[in-house]
Amino acid sequence: MTRMKFLFTLVFTAMIFTSALASNPARRSDAAAEWLQAQTSPQAKPQQKEPVKPPSTGKELATPKVQQKMSAEQANKIIDEALAMTKKPGFDGDQIIGMLTTALPVASPKVTPQSEPAYDVLARLSLKEKYWQTLLQSSAMILKSNPNYRRPALFPRALVGLGDYKLATEVIADFKKKYPKDAELIATEAVMYRQQQKWPETLKLADETLKLAEVDEPSQKNFNLEIGHYLKADALTHLGKLPEASKEYDAIEKINPKAAYLTRYRKRSASIGISKLIVERVIQNPVPLGTYHLYSEKGGVGSLVQLKLYNIEPKDRQLRIEVELPGLTEKATKTVTMLKNTREDVRLVPPLKLGFDLSTMRAERTVQMTIKIIEMDAKGERTIYDDSKSLTILPRDFLPLFRQVSEEGDIRRTPEYIGAWVTSNATAVDKFL
Repeated sequence: MTRMKFLFTLVFTAMIFTSALASNPARRSDAAAEWLQAQTSPQAKPQQKEPVKPPSTGKELATPKVQQKMSAEQANKIIDEALAMTKKPGFDGDQIIGMLTTALPVASPKVTPQSEPAYDVLARLSLKEKYWQTLLQSSAMILKSNPNYRRPALFPRALVGLGDYKLATEVIADFKKKYPKDAELIATEAVMYRQQQKWPETLKLADETLKLAEVDEPSQKNFNLEIGHYLKADALTHLGKLPEASKEYDAIEKINPKAAYLTRYRKRSASIGISKLIVERVIQNPVPLGTYHLYSEKGGVGSLVQLKLYNIEPKDRQLRIEVELPGLTEKATKTVTMLKNTREDVRLVPPLKLGFDLSTMRAERTVQMTIKIIEMDAKGERTIYDDSKSLTILPRDFLPLFRQVSEEGDIRRTPEYIGAWVTSNATAVDKFL
């Protein structure tokens, strides 16, 4: 990637940032809410003198009131409130992102030394909450203003989160020349290969991350060490090296004894050791009945359940997968043959029970999904995986505009659902059909 092309990318994303931030749907602060309420209250003064109107006929449409612009003083008040909230335990990241995306374009449409701390908070919270587009824009603006920003890896991390692996690869290669000792940058490259299920490459880059993290500045050292050990443990697990992966979890515990995920991953590792099968799930939750007919077992359009299976047993195996929502669907079954040390993607959509009337369900309902994997061999059958998950079923008049695309909860927007939803739910269309 040429430096000119990279600079163009930074400038372009910075140019669109102001308008994109203002449209963020996250909740706003009390200060922002008070300001909005003041502008729409009966006492609010109009921005300009209203023209003389002719006498009313009683049939005119209501005229919307003119909204006043937020002042820089009001915007700075919201920013100060947002930054103060980050210092309190258990703060709401979504709310703070909403506050900053509302106020920053007004108070500081360009990053300055004074506003960089607020943009830095916005970028870091966007990473935590997985607002990849906001992370892309905010990190681009910071780097454009300050090429020596302490976390340049946030920009390519946003590209990885958005699934643009080609551009992410080019940016990372360019950044490696400029930031050759940045451990987080190497970890970001490892995350990119991890998401593409390229485990040898992930393992190699995790080791590189750990080497760089050992000589990192104190404020970032433990952060990057934990990431490196986590990525290495995940790669070793998928390569069937469970004892080595366990040592990485021990290393994480020494760095961060309060890491909430440690117990879960250790239990998972113990289960894998027994079954010799890694099961990673992507399950749609909530489940909207209005677009249930769009789910498919083919790739690309989304399924109710996607299972990524890794056979770490050094032999071929035959497995039967069963998925059911008791009381709502029939049982969906699929048999797969897995060669030794291979991966298989299985998508399942249990059919709704025959005679189930979608129109009778008018409120949310909670059901249990059961997932079972049975291994079949010459000795008979044995269950090697048996789990359940509580799902929320939404009535058919609910319109979802996203679906899950990863086990970590990443989502993809689905505006294309609108047409299919209207077709089956609009009263006039329903009567016509």
